[in-house]
Amino acid sequence: MLSGPIPSWVGESMQQLIILIMRGNHFSGNLTLPLCYLKRIQLFDLSRNNLSGGIPTCLNNFTALSGNNINQTEIENRVHWYNNTYYEIYSISSQSYTFRITWMWKGVERNFANPELTLHSIDLSCNNLTGTMPREITYMLGLVSLNLSRNSFSGEIPSEIGNLRSLESLDLS
Repeated sequence: MLSGPIPSWVGESMQQLIILIMRGNHFSGNLTLPLCYLKRIQLFDLSRNNLSGGIPTCLNNFTALSGNNINQTEIENRVHWYNNTYYEIYSISSQSYTFRITWMWKGVERNFANPELTLHSIDLSCNNLTGTMPREITYMLGLVSLNLSRNSFSGEIPSEIGNLRSLESLDLS
């Protein structure tokens, strides 16, 4: 039930985020430029809000989704460090930890284990976004899932979207 504009500090102060899920709230206003500072983001879900305006072209700053700069070992080490820190702080005794997340995939909510290692997705569905789909999205060669459905986009779909060879799920309905 969070509302208002997406705070600029999300992008400005949390530039190391790998996963951002703020779906199903009442956020309104435009997708702000500070969100483009999330260069390491791999799961970006702002679906089911009241966002309006266009998609900023600077989303191609999400270099982790470009496919060119993904350092899988670094990501695994960061997640492992986080998990160990979590266990040390909360004294949870376990030999291993599997991070699980629920994600809308091909129209169905599914559970993924360790999605930060394999799932590179953007979900902006069910908002009031307008304008054209920015060509910069087609530069995200590591993108696996793109859901822009249930918005009010106009214009043509960039033909270069066919170059996204890793794309397994595309919903533009």
